[in-house]
Amino acid sequence: MILPACFSTGSKINDPSLTSKILVHHSSKSEVVALLGLPERVSYGQDGGEAWQYYRITEVPKATAYVPLIRAFADGFDWHTRQLVITFDKNEVVKQLERQQQLAGNAPLPY
Repeated sequence: MILPACFSTGSKINDPSLTSKILVHHSSKSEVVALLGLPERVSYGQDGGEAWQYYRITEVPKATAYVPLIRAFADGFDWHTRQLVITFDKNEVVKQLERQQQLAGNAPLPY
């Protein structure tokens, strides 16, 4: 019997060796692209700045996913969404970093 494992999709924002290299008031857009790639979403401010959004979604199977009868009636996965928003000033330098995460269920976050 093969048991399913975690499944993740999205950016590499859960890798601290990459995100720790992004420095407020120092890192440029090109440095961020080199570390994380292009963002999933971009919004533009009236001051000439930009906000780049990166996402990481992870699904973790619940114990009920392995029980055939229960699996038919219960949700089999917990999901975790991480978001990193990087705001740039009009000179294309990082102005702010904001991290958010949403958890569904109570499974530990896999890293």
